Amino acid sequence: MENKNKLTFKKTVLPNGFTIHSHHDPNVEIVHMSLVTPVGSVHNHGDILPGTFHFLEHLAAGRSVKYPKILSGAKEVEILGGGSNASTASAMTSYDVRISSKHLGTALDMLTSSFFEPIITDEFVDCEKGIIANERKRRELFYPSMQNERGQYIDTVWRKNTPYSVEQIFGSDADFEKMNAEYFKKIHENFYLTSASYLIIAGNFEMDYICKKLELIKLKVAFEPISKNREVLDWNQRNFHTFETRDVSRFEYFLGWLYNFKDLSVEQALHHGLMNRSIIALASSPFYGKIFDWLRNEKQWLYEIKNSTATHWGESCSYIACPVNSMNQVIEVQFEIRSRLFESINEESVENLKKQWIGERDFQYQTIGQKLNRAKNHLHEHGEIIPEEEFFRGVEDLSPEKIRKFFESHVALTFGEMVMVPPKKVALI
Repeated sequence: MENKNKLTFKKTVLPNGFTIHSHHDPNVEIVHMSLVTPVGSVHNHGDILPGTFHFLEHLAAGRSVKYPKILSGAKEVEILGGGSNASTASAMTSYDVRISSKHLGTALDMLTSSFFEPIITDEFVDCEKGIIANERKRRELFYPSMQNERGQYIDTVWRKNTPYSVEQIFGSDADFEKMNAEYFKKIHENFYLTSASYLIIAGNFEMDYICKKLELIKLKVAFEPISKNREVLDWNQRNFHTFETRDVSRFEYFLGWLYNFKDLSVEQALHHGLMNRSIIALASSPFYGKIFDWLRNEKQWLYEIKNSTATHWGESCSYIACPVNSMNQVIEVQFEIRSRLFESINEESVENLKKQWIGERDFQYQTIGQKLNRAKNHLHEHGEIIPEEEFFRGVEDLSPEKIRKFFESHVALTFGEMVMVPPKKVALI
């Protein structure tokens, strides 16, 4: 069966300069929409106060000309069986709604009024300060992890994988003192009412209706790109060391690596990303991974191998983690794991991996929401929606020789390692 491209979005630029990315499916009875501006937490610096774009997201989602009562637009969408949300990412602020196609008009009115004509008053700004301060405190304890000391240590002490501070995202109390309605109205005009903002829509809808509504929007200013304020990905404690934490009950050995692909084309970055994913999969797979077979089936030392990859603006960091039972086992793993990892890159394993990835693709993008979210992520990361043909070409192009070359030239040169150990048990007297 031929592989199909399920990310078929059409780009339309209206006479007023506004852009729509649309995927029409007449076989469903729903529609998902996102209005997006390409600014976010990474842009909060200089004249733009820390926390600005996240704060503005709260204000715009709260009150608008057509829905002046706080969250009344979101309430109406919920009553009709739909849902809405707003979020601020690193370089994107998105206002989202999903609803039955028969209620498209209501949802579009709510979405466009929130995005283009929010009601911003000093009283409303002051109300949101306490709410956002509480949201900031929710993240402070283990930032950037949402959960525990383990995740925090990985991304702040072992490696430097925190692009910006929690204050840059949410703002401090001192920053809040400088914020008022006039300030946010100016930010809104400069960064929302521009041709850089766009709508992405998927489902069953009348495109002519969408275009006529959005053609009425008057874009006031030309978008001026602003620089990013972020930390560069790097190691803090690259050499082998131990860290004691109550968040682990086993001796968890970590082997990580960094990779920079920001100077590559979109196509090259996609192919290199697949090779990086290949190494992670070949290291940790329970079915064709040499390391898993060695540590579980031969040694009986572990139950699973963990893995993780994070990507920020052309930089990537990955690791595999082997939770074993003792420090002696850690030392043996440390001694052999690099050669075992390289041995995993062989003809049989790579062919099995390619079959798995092609097969898994049939399960992806089966819903309208999945298609829209993936397309939106592509626009956020690459500035364009990458057709699935690129993925299939990249997978077919994988070979042990190419992966080994990538391993030797990019992965092996940047290895960092550590082990997390559980606290020593104290004998009770």
